[in-house]
Amino acid sequence: YGCTNDVADNYDSGANVDDGSCLFTGCFDAAADNYYALANTGDQDELCEYLGCTDSSADNFDSGANVDDASCLYTGCMNQIADNYNAQANTGDQDALCLYTGCMDSVASNFNPIANTGDQEVLCEYQGCTNSDADNFNSGANVDDGSCLFSGCTASNAFNYDPTANSDDGSCIFGGCNDSTACNYDSTAL
Repeated sequence: YGCTNDVADNYDSGANVDDGSCLFTGCFDAAADNYYALANTGDQDELCEYLGCTDSSADNFDSGANVDDASCLYTGCMNQIADNYNAQANTGDQDALCLYTGCMDSVASNFNPIANTGDQEVLCEYQGCTNSDADNFNSGANVDDGSCLFSGCTASNAFNYDPTANSDDGSCIFGGCNDSTACNYDSTAL
């Protein structure tokens, strides 16, 4: 009498009558991923394998798993140029999750076509003349582009020369004789 099954842990080559004493070490929990139908002995906590995500910070953490099967899911932004890039992320609606701070107004000089968040009043730049005294003052501009025009006489030899003017308006007054019959006639005199 003895164990006559040659795959059993306690196989007895001298036995010719099986007495039902065969021992098979393995996991005998049918719910385990490594279930062994013949198993009838062994430390089940050590032998049974339950595959799943073992990282408690993952979205699909499986508290019953004891062997990580690389199936963990981490929802987050996967685009490295996004403000909220998450190196661990591997799933999720990227259009909804990723944040790109920038100006979203297409008429602004610093328009960013991928921007989807941020204080637009602070972020958007509108170039133009920001000096309210200029002839071409742009009330919508928040970045001066050096285009301000100040009309006046720009001729430095004129009586009414305006050193702040950068756009001649034709108002310059020059001294001299304006009598065309005189010998000292000056065609620029007014």
